[in-house]
Amino acid sequence: MLFGQPGFFEPHNPSAWLTPTRPTSYYDTKPLKATLERLVDFDRINACETRFSVGAVNVRTGNFCYFDNAEMKIRPRHVMASGALPPAFPAVEADGEFYWDGGLVSNTPLQYVLSYYPRRSPARLPDGSVPFPHRWQGLSNRSRKERK
Repeated sequence: MLFGQPGFFEPHNPSAWLTPTRPTSYYDTKPLKATLERLVDFDRINACETRFSVGAVNVRTGNFCYFDNAEMKIRPRHVMASGALPPAFPAVEADGEFYWDGGLVSNTPLQYVLSYYPRRSPARLPDGSVPFPHRWQGLSNRSRKERK
């Protein structure tokens, strides 16, 4: 980790720490931007054939925000913002604001997905009639029994 991860992040140049405008993170994520641009088909994401949304936290307000291809054009910076975990990675500027990893505020932001796509049928929760599984086989059996 000291030397970074090729195509993802690299340590800042040591001389950067001696300047008045020191880095705000341990690593630089410019390599990640290049990797995303090379490997991800953002035109396809933005064609909205499949729903794509990632969450991030606005550094200035502390509010959780979603970058969603149904509402905006997704770019590498939106994906990078959703994984910008301080202090390792810097905040990412997107649409005039700076963002950090959404997990700082909500580790499992399911409410966004569930409220956007209401369930067609009520969720089926265990009623207690099936014993708690203590092995993998029990999990497999349990899911089959509950579907009946």
